[in-house]
Amino acid sequence: TYWVPNGRWRVVADAEYGGTWRPQVPMQLDLGAFYDGVRGFAAADVGGGQRLVTRTELRYVAGRPFSLGDLGLALFSDVGRVW
Repeated sequence: TYWVPNGRWRVVADAEYGGTWRPQVPMQLDLGAFYDGVRGFAAADVGGGQRLVTRTELRYVAGRPFSLGDLGLALFSDVGRVW
């Protein structure tokens, strides 16, 4: 979901779930997958048959200093688990 309460704040939240049941070939979902995993876990050796990852971002648009571009700040959080 993407929510804009006013002109300066943005809130972005999403949840992704994936899994396999009775696979025909050996496979696993990595917690630190490059595109779909949890940030900071790229070198982790954690994997399983099911994965849930949630992400939340809070963005603040500070403005356009000297009319050169946009300036902003962001806080983010990733939470994930594999089974």
